[in-house]
Amino acid sequence: MPPRRRGRARGRAGRNGRAEEHSHREDEEVSQSGNSDGQGASNMTLTKWLDMKLEKFDGSGTPMDAASWLRTMEKYMDASLMTLEDRVVYVAFQLKGLADDWWEGVRAAWSPAHGQLTWDVFGKQFTRKYYPTSFKEKMDVALRNIKQGDKTVDEYETEFSKIVHFVDHINRNECEKSRRFFEGLNSEYRHVMGANRPNDYFTVVEQARGLELQYHLTEVEATRTSTGSDRKRSYLGERGSTQQSDLKKSKIDHDYLKSSLAPNVLEIRVPEVVLRLNIKSEASA
Repeated sequence: MPPRRRGRARGRAGRNGRAEEHSHREDEEVSQSGNSDGQGASNMTLTKWLDMKLEKFDGSGTPMDAASWLRTMEKYMDASLMTLEDRVVYVAFQLKGLADDWWEGVRAAWSPAHGQLTWDVFGKQFTRKYYPTSFKEKMDVALRNIKQGDKTVDEYETEFSKIVHFVDHINRNECEKSRRFFEGLNSEYRHVMGANRPNDYFTVVEQARGLELQYHLTEVEATRTSTGSDRKRSYLGERGSTQQSDLKKSKIDHDYLKSSLAPNVLEIRVPEVVLRLNIKSEASA
């Protein structure tokens, strides 16, 4: 019996050793694999991925929230040079609640006849579930009607970007995208930019921002000039009023002092000056 126990112990130790060796070999394989384009090499492992503690998706929220989450995942995966095969495996660990139930349902119903579950499959299934065609059609209508109105250029561009992301045929066409953005700008922008409007989206946005800054500086200068003129008029008005008040006060003081002072003393007050004169009549002299 004792020899048997030693044999089982050696067997367990051997299996554990082989498991550790296999795990280590998997990590090496992952670190040596390149990304989908064969550029660079991914050093991402499941342990490292989980240690990043990225936001998990539970399926609640708006379609825009879902799209934002997926873009975030893709950014981290791109930065990690993660292969397409690893992406579809690792992303499952970022799903929870109803979203996790949904993906498990997709995997269970997936037929081998459809091929392997790839990252492209995940993206299409995710899109179909969380921002379907009906929602994209609403965004298409919203894109045709969006206007700058009382929004700043940056506020308008932010709203435009959120909508156009779901309108693929516009979002992927740089010329059409810039045209739609331009058409939603206020008329004063379109009037200035219209003659030489660029065909790329980034340049149109930057030109609109530049015009907005010019308009703002012009308004500030006009306000400053107007305020300076108002202050000057106010100062002159107050000064004239003060001078008239001083003259009236001088007259009142003069009348009062004539009656209150001694007969031979006359005190005359003018602003900031007091004159006292001794007056002697010829008779007293």
